[in-house]
Amino acid sequence: MTTPPPGTPDLDLTLAGTAGSINGAVFSTGLTQSAGTGTFNAFVQIQRTGFEQGYNTDASAQYDELNSLTHNHSILLADVPIVIGDGANGTIEGLAYREFLLDLSEASGGINPYISLDALQIWQNEAGNLTNFTAGAGFAGTHTNYLAYDLDAGVNRWIALNADMAHGSGQSDYRILIPDSYFINDAAHRYVTLYSAFGEQAGWSSGGGFEEWGLHGESGGVQSAFSVHKTASVPGGTADTVDEVITYSISVSNTGNTALSGITVSDPSVSDLAAVQSGGFNVGDTNLDGLLSTGETWLYTASHTVTQDEMDAGGSIDNTASVMTDQGVSDDGSASVTVAQNAEVTLVKSALGYHDLNNNNVADAGDTIDFQFLIENVGNITLHDVGVNDVDTNVEVTGTAFDLAPGASDSASWVGVYTITALDVGNGYHDNDAVALSEEASDSSGTVHVVLADLMLLV
Repeated sequence: MTTPPPGTPDLDLTLAGTAGSINGAVFSTGLTQSAGTGTFNAFVQIQRTGFEQGYNTDASAQYDELNSLTHNHSILLADVPIVIGDGANGTIEGLAYREFLLDLSEASGGINPYISLDALQIWQNEAGNLTNFTAGAGFAGTHTNYLAYDLDAGVNRWIALNADMAHGSGQSDYRILIPDSYFINDAAHRYVTLYSAFGEQAGWSSGGGFEEWGLHGESGGVQSAFSVHKTASVPGGTADTVDEVITYSISVSNTGNTALSGITVSDPSVSDLAAVQSGGFNVGDTNLDGLLSTGETWLYTASHTVTQDEMDAGGSIDNTASVMTDQGVSDDGSASVTVAQNAEVTLVKSALGYHDLNNNNVADAGDTIDFQFLIENVGNITLHDVGVNDVDTNVEVTGTAFDLAPGASDSASWVGVYTITALDVGNGYHDNDAVALSEEASDSSGTVHVVLADLMLLV
């Protein structure tokens, strides 16, 4: 293997089995990525001696792109495979990435296989036949021009590459993974434009071979695809009241390049699911042909009434809408609303009266006072194992724990009995406190001041 030219790349991928990350994207080598046909599935090929640049489009070439429509054409976001990171080769385990492949066709075998990748920009637009592109600005005119990824975001960078990474016909030299979260998956952003530039660094220029970007699978043909987006709204922003209504908006966007028929939206956990119509057609059916045509977004609405079970469960209320078409493609979209629980209980303790055990018509030592505990659930979730604990251990509290629904109260399940002492008689009163307890909340009644002379005689 020859010695790489001088230079200080931001990422050196000239040795097999190396990987690194720049701006969240993962670049790796040493991986066999067969196209499965013996032909690399390229969507743009760039060729020029020295510095070279270009991007994929169905329009005429602007820079150094080759002219074959087979290997130079637009691609849809739906064409770009999704892979899930496994923690190896610089990926984050469980993270979804969009996968792009790079094949270098520079001289190898000891001549000068090294080349620099000096620019990589991935744009999203509403069409695939755009031209008049400027790096960093996108296409001239009124277009979506969403920059999903830029190698040079924040600072100018370059990556050192080696054409000796080749694995054979139909296989890539490098794999580039861009987090799926960087992309917008809707009709207005369905086309992906990849702009790249090579050979700007001294000693790392192109030797006249071509560089090509491809996918793990064919692109450029008929693609039936759509995306589903669902949003939820609720008064106050959170679900905090039983029977309040969550309103859902569902949009179905054609992200492919062919019209779709038989659009069927289903969602078993909502009511009132219906298309937003005007004149008998979905409001998104701009050409009024009854088909979800390319670039169209159809709209639907639905609602869901919050239940007590959902309030008690807490967390969030998650909801998913599924969509099918006659073409056999399907997708779904989900939305969540946070549940705001409020666990709150109140306790009111009161003396019902006394039992004149001495038969002297006076509340005195040895007589007993009956206490009542009024417990009320003033929160929005069910309270479980509700009971009473009296601070005064001389109060005999009896009862059975129970569940209490929001808004409900109870004054019969728990009672207390206290035996008057000589100290109470001397003071002329008795002070006492109790606490209502549950798994979710508790509350003190505060000090109850019982004047013995004011007690009512209980039969």
